Amino acid sequence: MKRKTMAALLILAMILGTVGCTSGSDSEDKKTDTSGETTSEETIQEIAGIQTQEEAVNKIESALSANLGNIDGMICTGMEATVGMSQILSDYYEKQGDEKHIYAVGIDTDSGVMNAIENGIIDATIAQNSFGHGYISCMLLKYLGEGYQVKGDAYFIDSGNVLVTVDNIDSYEQNLEEVTQDILDRLTTDYLEK
Repeated sequence: MKRKTMAALLILAMILGTVGCTSGSDSEDKKTDTSGETTSEETIQEIAGIQTQEEAVNKIESALSANLGNIDGMICTGMEATVGMSQILSDYYEKQGDEKHIYAVGIDTDSGVMNAIENGIIDATIAQNSFGHGYISCMLLKYLGEGYQVKGDAYFIDSGNVLVTVDNIDSYEQNLEEVTQDILDRLTTDYLEK
């Protein structure tokens, strides 16, 4: 990802699925990255409550049109919104050219989203570990049935995720398997005790 100069302003459009955490639009946050550069991010628009791909396409298209040339990035927090963003940005680059790249990150691995990553339309998506959700839960039940107890401070197990980019699009599933195995290897040491 390209870096802007010190005190750069990153304009974001937050696109939230049916469940999203909002901090209010037109908010500004200053951050210092690991190189010591200070960046400023301003959320210019939040779009919430997206439940269908059609709704995502309509709302994202409207937001992009209303802020044409002013959006540096988009973040989607739901699969429908991410698929809609992929479609809209594909159309956007076809009509506007790719002179101004809009950095885009979403969630889930729908085939349209994965194609958009391969084609440089969006930059990344978060692959959730759905196999781990189920398998780790079953293993916990097995261990509890064998007499293990939950450690006092281990009330939550994050089943993990993987950020998918063009660099790991062919290996992210293997990465998820590794995340799952790591958690499984630590169940009886970090989360449970006999």
